[in-house]
Parts: sequence; structure tokens; C-alpha cells
Amino acid sequence: MRLFLLLVVLLLCGSSANSLARQVLQKGEPLARAMENIEKFRKAELTVLLEGEFENAEVEVEQVSHEFLFGCIIFDLVNHGASPENEELFKDRFKNLFNFAVFPFYWAAYEPQEGQTNEARIKEVVDWCADNGITTKGHPLAWTHTAGTPDWLSNYSHEESKQLLKERIENIVSSFKDQIEIWDVLNEVIHTVDWEVAMHENKAGQDNRYVGKDFMSKEIGFIDSCFRWAYDANPAATLILNEFDIVYNQKSRQRFYDVLKALQERNSPVGGIGIQAHEPFQGRIYYSPEQIWETFETYAEFNLPLHITELIPVANGDTIKGGYRTGIWTEQVQAEFAEMIFTLGFGHPMVESINWWGFSDANIWQPKGGLVNENLDPKPVYEALDRLINQKWKTNLKDLTPNDQGRITFRGFKGDYILTISQDGIITQTSRTSLADLMSGNTILQIKP
Repeated sequence: MRLFLLLVVLLLCGSSANSLARQVLQKGEPLARAMENIEKFRKAELTVLLEGEFENAEVEVEQVSHEFLFGCIIFDLVNHGASPENEELFKDRFKNLFNFAVFPFYWAAYEPQEGQTNEARIKEVVDWCADNGITTKGHPLAWTHTAGTPDWLSNYSHEESKQLLKERIENIVSSFKDQIEIWDVLNEVIHTVDWEVAMHENKAGQDNRYVGKDFMSKEIGFIDSCFRWAYDANPAATLILNEFDIVYNQKSRQRFYDVLKALQERNSPVGGIGIQAHEPFQGRIYYSPEQIWETFETYAEFNLPLHITELIPVANGDTIKGGYRTGIWTEQVQAEFAEMIFTLGFGHPMVESINWWGFSDANIWQPKGGLVNENLDPKPVYEALDRLINQKWKTNLKDLTPNDQGRITFRGFKGDYILTISQDGIITQTSRTSLADLMSGNTILQIKP
């Protein structure tokens, strides 16, 4: 009966909700559970207490931020690729949707010449994020892909290069302390080679970082060291291990699980698990809800926050892969897939962030994978996420009246709020309050005489 009622509500909410309702009908258990969890875990009972003469008082509640992190890479603004022609429009579109931004720290691009880094430009954009209430994350601190091993490292021995990596991690994490508090420490350890092989290939001019037997995942001690270097530089930071091909490929999922288990046995300071959702086939797989949910459940065993770190379904007319759905990737299919995976992520209590891997089609890793087109016009996927993040999953209430003790209690999505109090139709106070205060019942509005 609960699922039936849920579908009735969805079918009355417009075309976007209709597409999600169809997915619930097709294979509904994970999506139905996610929707129930959203009500259970993403909302809280929030309280406001009025003091003074509160007769005829009314309170308006407007949610202005989410506790959950909805994000996207912000590489465009730090000139990692093509800069947007209209930077202000890019910023407006970005901050309308997201409260989370991921910055590029690929060593080869961040420090193309030894000692010459992109720190200053990144800090400029980090400051803009801070001014606009956007949480920031850096990606990645260590990676044995060529993007993570600048050519000049070949001037050093294996041990010297490892020491330079240690210094890089320590310097970056400490330099951005209190500005960037979330980091992808290592990237793709079950698919890339270990540090020694990477340095050998650097010297030989080779680019085979995803083949061979000497995978980084065998070097648990080295992985642990990278996390400890970052932890020592900022013990308050959230430190994430990030991996791909673990939603679709059960063997990869198990290999990554084994790495995490080994790190946990060492008491490594891993603070989060990064789940990439664009591989294999670079955004062409339409995962089933079961595959996504099973992945969450697998890694939830570690009792660590889960982060969907890299998500980029395309809208380029390519064939849909994976077997759950057939057809081609259109803009509408991209939007429907996004709505499904955002609902599943927001609906799992261990997931703390979802990050889209490319904002604009003008500067994108996979063609037509962006949320806006080359002119920064919103695509259907942007509009679908806007409806979820800014409408369906936000609490805005009017004409709330206090009880005899001056107390107003409501159930709302977790986040910060602006509260406006009126008496006899005249606004007497407007204030912004935090989620922590609302949940503790410490939010007090004083009725002015």
C-alpha cells in the first residue's frame, strides 16, 4: 500500500516525476526505499521559540542551504581547460544548483614546472565559493596516471620522487587548511600502477598506467602513508579514497572492498569512500537502481561516509549500455538517469555528497555530458536537478503560528534557514539560523515591542 500511494503522488507531479515513477514501477524496491529514507533521514523536526508578545505573530520559513552536498567540478573557473566566455553567468548557474565545488589538483597541471603552482588562482575561486556558501574539495593529491606525475619528476630517483610526493601532499593540505577540508587523497588504486612502475614509465616516456600486474592496490603501506601525510597536515580534513568501475563490475567492487578492509585493519585515517559512477564505457551505462544500491550497501559496512565523486551520463546519441535500459543517450534520458541516481544517493543515509563531472558542454571530458550547453543554457538535466534540489527537497513554509508557549515546530529538510516574523502583517524580524540551532531548539526570535 505504501508503494502504491507513493506512485500516485509521483504521477501527479509532472513529467519529470512521471519518468521516475516509471522507474519505480519497473524495478521499484531501491527507489521506493530511497524515497522513504529521504523523508526519514534527510528531514528533521525543527523548532523556533518566540519571546515577547507573540499574539497574532506569524513566521515564514525559507530554506537557503542544504546539509547534503550537491556538487560539480569547478575546473572551468581555474582555467583547467577552457574558461567560460561569460564567467558571471557560469557562476550564477553554478551557485543556483550547487553548494559543493571540486577543484583540480592534478600534479602535472597544478605544478607543470617544479616550484611553479596554480595555488593563487585556485585560492581566488575558493574565496568566491566561501563568499557564496559553497563547500570545497580538492582532487586528487596522489595519482599514478600521467596527470599525476609531471615530467620533471623524471629528474629524481624513485625514493626522491616519493619524498617529493610526501612534501606535495603536506604542503597542499596545510596551505589550504580551513579553505578546503575535503580531499580525494588517492585516485583509482585498483586500476593504476604502483609508484615505482609509474616513475619508471615516466623516465621511459611511457603512458601505460592502466595495464600490468603491479597495481597500486597491492601497496597498502604506500596508500596508508599518503593518508597519514594528509592527516598530519590537517587532522580535521575528510580524506577520501576514490575508485571507478565498482558500480557495474562486481569483481572491481570486491577488489576495492579488500583495499578498504586492509586499510581499516591498519587504522588508516581514511574518512570517506569515493564511488565514481561513469565507468566503464565513460558515461554510457544506464545502471540499474539495484546496482547502485548494492554498491552503497557494500561499502556502508565500513561505517564511513560515501561520496558519489564522478558522475557524467552523456547526452550525445550514443547507444545505452549495461542491459537495464535500451535506446540511445538523449538529453531527456540523461535527465531521467540523473534524477534516478540523485534520488538513490540522497535516499541512502550513508551518502554525503553527489558530484557531477563537468558543468558545461563547452569544457567537458565526455562530449555532451554537461548540465548546460556551450552557451550556458540549461539542459533538461539541469532543470530536473533544479526541481529536485531547489523545490522538491527544500522546505519553504508560510503563516506558521506559535502555540501557547510561543513555540513553532515543523519538519523540514536539513539545512540553514531564513526566518521572517510578522505581527499584524508587519515584518518585525528577519534572521538566518543554522541547522544545529534549529535541531537543538535554540533558535529564539524576539518579538520587538
